Amino acid sequence: MEKHLSTPAKDAPCPMCSGTGYQLEWPCEACGGNGQPKAKAGEPSRPHGSKRQSDGLPWSDCKVAFDLNTDPDDFWTWYDGEGRHLMPRGWGLNETDGTGARYVAVFRVEVMPSAEDGATVAHLIKSFEAREKQHG
Repeated sequence: MEKHLSTPAKDAPCPMCSGTGYQLEWPCEACGGNGQPKAKAGEPSRPHGSKRQSDGLPWSDCKVAFDLNTDPDDFWTWYDGEGRHLMPRGWGLNETDGTGARYVAVFRVEVMPSAEDGATVAHLIKSFEAREKQHG
């Protein structure tokens, strides 16, 4: 039997995703992606579709790439461990690519991107690279 969260107030946001409906790039499991806590057993849940958080923005997908001056596999290992929890809301590592003359880390951005969030991601990447250089 599926466990539902109680709804303390009619329009209270989901406590797990703060009402965004998403945790990183995935729909929130606690609210099913609609940003509202699931109804108590016997109450109807709010309807929701399979929309992505980026719906409503003027583009269908937004990806931002950063130079990656380290081993992509090591970067993924860091990201899957502590890195994903340090990213700004709505930013998630989508892929690393080395088909050009350099490696890049490509992030899917599911919110309106800001220069401040981009600077945060760039700083996290540079910090990781510096740490790897010291230990490598």
